[in-house]
This record gives sequence, structure tokens and C-alpha cells, in this order.
Amino acid sequence: MLPDLQALRFLDERPVKEQDHEAAIAWFRGGWEEEQKVVKAHREREQEILRGHVSTLRRLQEEHRQKVKLALDRIARENAEREAKGTFQNSSERELEAKTLCQKVTKAWLAGSGSLQACGTQEQSTDAALTRAHATSCHVETCGPSEAAFFRAKNTEPAATKAGAPQLS
Repeated sequence: MLPDLQALRFLDERPVKEQDHEAAIAWFRGGWEEEQKVVKAHREREQEILRGHVSTLRRLQEEHRQKVKLALDRIARENAEREAKGTFQNSSERELEAKTLCQKVTKAWLAGSGSLQACGTQEQSTDAALTRAHATSCHVETCGPSEAAFFRAKNTEPAATKAGAPQLS
């Protein structure tokens, strides 16, 4: 019945898949053995597709692991460079200085931008809101070179300097 009804998509409230059509045609041509060959071939095609998806996922996971490793190595290297400069005696002094600096930069930024909300909820999709959010969540001392360039491009350093924070270099 199925080989004659190519447009049939449901039979007894059950979807008729392409595999069912192929198996019915094979059974019509060569009986049960031919049908089993078609079913096996279809199953192997599906498994090959899944293997392709899994290999792609594994490749993406490995790429992500490499990116994370490189980022962690960069962070460790930058922290070692900061420690080598010896500007702080211990971690509590470093944290206190970072918090103080962050508060100064945030206050200067908010005063210069005229915004009452540090997160920039009214301008979330703009560069100004992203810069403001960065200024409130990150202190200048821990910013990397790319963040420093971003702040320089957005002219946020003069406000930070007015508040007594050192300029990024």
C-alpha cells in the first residue's frame, strides 16, 4: 500500500517517514531481506550523521578549551608582571586599593555622564552603557591593554583622572 501512496504522510495517526516509504518499496521489490537491507542502510546513515555532529561538538569543545587555556595563561602572565612591579605588599592592600580606585573611577564616570544608574539600564545597547557598566564592575588597575584602549577611545580617562585615579598606559 505504501509504495503506491507516495504522498501519504500519516497512517493511523502515526507519521509515515521516508524510511517507511523506502522499506515498503524494498519489500515490494525483494521481500523481507531487501527491506532489512534498506532499514539497516537508513540506520547507518542516521548514525553517520550523528557521528558527524558529535565530532563537530568535540572539535568545538577542544577549541573552547584551548581559548580558555590561552586566556588563563595570559591572565597569569599579566598578574605575574603586576606582582613583579611590586606595587603592593600583600593581597589585602591590593584589594583595598582596587576597591578605592574602582569607586573613584565609577563616581567620576557617573558624574561626567550625567547618569543616575551605574548599569545604564536606559541605554543598555549603546557603547556608552557598556563603558559605564565596565567602569562600575571593573577597576582600572586590572584592565588589560585592550580595555585600556577601549576606555581611551571612549574618553573615559579624563573623568577618572579628575577623580584622582591614575591614567591607563
